[in-house]
Amino acid sequence: PLVRFDGSAQLQQLVQNSAEYGVFMLLTLAVVRLLTTAVALSGGYQGGNIFPTIFISGAVGLAIHAIFPFIPAPVAMIACMVPAMYVFLPLPLFTIFLFTEISSFALIPVMALALTSGYLIMMRIDQHTSRSQS
Repeated sequence: PLVRFDGSAQLQQLVQNSAEYGVFMLLTLAVVRLLTTAVALSGGYQGGNIFPTIFISGAVGLAIHAIFPFIPAPVAMIACMVPAMYVFLPLPLFTIFLFTEISSFALIPVMALALTSGYLIMMRIDQHTSRSQS
């Protein structure tokens, strides 16, 4: 049931019960969600990829928190969610406003660092693809 629908309600359930899931299960949920979203979108499903991406990156963030418990769960989740969202929607201010609404103002520095890393990764990918095309 955690990989059905758009993922917004399921992410809340995953966060509330994250202590019950281990690292392997969290990463498995992320991969299964990625596969089900790919199958659904390629099969003509009219939904988008934003909320599934938030679910996938949130599950990865919770797995990081489980591996490194000294990293708070909200920080790990935001650090994964923000760059993943930036890949699909390259609007940095919108991304910060969206995740500030979801989380808190205290995490804005984490969001800014995550956006910077996402931007640098996207620039590197763009450079690589432009070189391979020419």
